Amino acid sequence: MKTSKSLLKLVIIYICCITNLFAQTAKVAIIDFFPFGYTDHNGNATGMFIDMLEIIQTNIGTPLQPVLLPVPRALRAVTSGEIDMLISYKDPIMAPNVKFVGNVGCLSSLLVPNHKIIINGLRDLKNKRVGFITGGYFHKRFSHNYGLIPMQVPSNESMVRMLIRDRLDVIVINSAVLNAYLNDRNPKLELSKDWRNKIGQPHTLETMETHLSISNLSPHIGLAGKLTNAINNAFEQGLFNRVYQKYGAGSSACHNIQNE
Repeated sequence: MKTSKSLLKLVIIYICCITNLFAQTAKVAIIDFFPFGYTDHNGNATGMFIDMLEIIQTNIGTPLQPVLLPVPRALRAVTSGEIDMLISYKDPIMAPNVKFVGNVGCLSSLLVPNHKIIINGLRDLKNKRVGFITGGYFHKRFSHNYGLIPMQVPSNESMVRMLIRDRLDVIVINSAVLNAYLNDRNPKLELSKDWRNKIGQPHTLETMETHLSISNLSPHIGLAGKLTNAINNAFEQGLFNRVYQKYGAGSSACHNIQNE
């Protein structure tokens, strides 16, 4: 009888521990640049990926806390388990030691030339001054080939300014970022009224799925199944696409995925 009571106590303690674990807040790294994650004029963290977290959070019962981080630090933090989750391209080389649990939408990498230049692909970048975000994903992917002249720039806003002032020939930029700029959704972007006339026709390099991933070292790894179901349901209901539209970022649709 005593043995049965002891076993019952152990089971209750185990259930309580598991319940407390899953009630604990999970930290999610958010890439710190518009429109994915940024600080508004009141000092609050906001952005596309933060809105998506709120949608996911309502269906899993675990609080998700966004943490704004630069790209390199975000990748290191989730790989090491310092941060539990990350929203990024589904690229196991860029983000190793994680489990990709759900697609929140697709994003494209674009070559955007100065209006005086026509670009039909990477082969046209030879001897061109090409702007990349400092330490960013595109710089690692494309800067060491094709005979281009890589120029690292600290922000997308600075890259666009340099492009329209003829200080760069081409920039590599995310489709959501460019669309948000074109739709006047970035309150911090100050450009001349005719800046759109000074950029050329964008060329799509590739379109990739954007996923929520969870570190294999996270104590929340057991949430993977719940996260997948919540993300799939939200995607099918078009909830993530509404977020894209809110920020003028285009569509979350993943048809016509292509690679150059």
